[in-house]
Amino acid sequence: MQDQNQSETTSCSGIQSGVPQDIRILGHRPNIFGDGIAFAQKWDFSKANLNEANRVRAITQVASICYQSPKSLGSESLYNRLAAESMGLPSSSFEFVPVLVDPYRPGTKDILQDTRSNVRKFGEWISFTDVETGEIREALLTNYRAMYYDYEKTCAKMIESYKNDIETLDAALGLVKNIYLDFFNTEEECKIISKHFNVFLYKVDFPTRSQMVRHRVNWQELSRRYVSGKRVGFDFYISEGMKKVWTIYKPTNEVYGSIIATPQPDDVPEYSIGTQDAIDICLQVYFAALEQGIKPQEARRIIPQAAYTQIWGAFMPSQLENYFKLRLDEHAQWEIRKTAEAMQSLNSTVAILKDHSLTHEMLDRISSNPNDFLTSNELDDLLNVADAGDQEKLSGEEIEDLVSSALS
Repeated sequence: MQDQNQSETTSCSGIQSGVPQDIRILGHRPNIFGDGIAFAQKWDFSKANLNEANRVRAITQVASICYQSPKSLGSESLYNRLAAESMGLPSSSFEFVPVLVDPYRPGTKDILQDTRSNVRKFGEWISFTDVETGEIREALLTNYRAMYYDYEKTCAKMIESYKNDIETLDAALGLVKNIYLDFFNTEEECKIISKHFNVFLYKVDFPTRSQMVRHRVNWQELSRRYVSGKRVGFDFYISEGMKKVWTIYKPTNEVYGSIIATPQPDDVPEYSIGTQDAIDICLQVYFAALEQGIKPQEARRIIPQAAYTQIWGAFMPSQLENYFKLRLDEHAQWEIRKTAEAMQSLNSTVAILKDHSLTHEMLDRISSNPNDFLTSNELDDLLNVADAGDQEKLSGEEIEDLVSSALS
């Protein structure tokens, strides 16, 4: 069922044609459940901590999906509200800003010295090659929400220590802010992040979402508490098996919990109903509830589990490895296995295209709408990238198949 879904599906990319974006979509896999609705996308958030503007863009990009508000992209007011969403602790959308803390970089000692810090708790040590020395080193890949949390904790300690010395306290708080909140990554560090931090956006049904969030990953989902079905309609996933299910329904006088069904005469007609009919009935009750003054956060309880949702996922390397290990297994449920297959395919495609030095502009245009934005000459260039001295690794036919898959 595709009911009023245009505003949800068309707002998912957040791309402005012809405008380079540091936070951008890299690839799209449509129709992963075979119903023309479910999808998986890979996004590049590696430069989210390059500067303050990118932080705002990344965080509001995630939030704009959750609140279905494309106009909120880059909104300072939304960013500030999310920064103080829960008792001073930022929204979980701040977890989508990856931060690389290099022990060799001046000023990082204060961030790393506490072995029980949040940057360590929610971070992962990764290996990389130093471009200047060629040696293999390690750095901590963490996120901005963890940095913000440690900033808040350190500020609380400073306030307690210097509460009777306002001048010293102001200086101390300024120093703490500089250490944690004014810590940005360099372009070179962002390149390292891009190889290890993976962000995906999915459209899947509720049961598949429930399986996905069992993984200890950074998640952020479309909020049906705030986004009503009037504003953004519902889509539903009906599996092949459930399409064949039907039953005979007849209103009864049975007691369900504390609610007694309306008395019915004995000659009330019976109805043959299937899965789609049951969904339609639930939708009628949902919209009737809204009309009768029930808030969306309460009315949503009647929405069937077959409903689609959109959800972001940000993976550290070990988290992605574990997801693939469990969800690519033949014993995994078909739908969640399809998400893993799409993610793996997206990662392979993006990695190869990057290896062949495609420009950011071309990647943006390919992933947004190749038919409208890719010229025939550019497509020829794309199909011939294997001729740039790397043919023994990837043939022209293989790259053509790859690109065809990427653009499908």
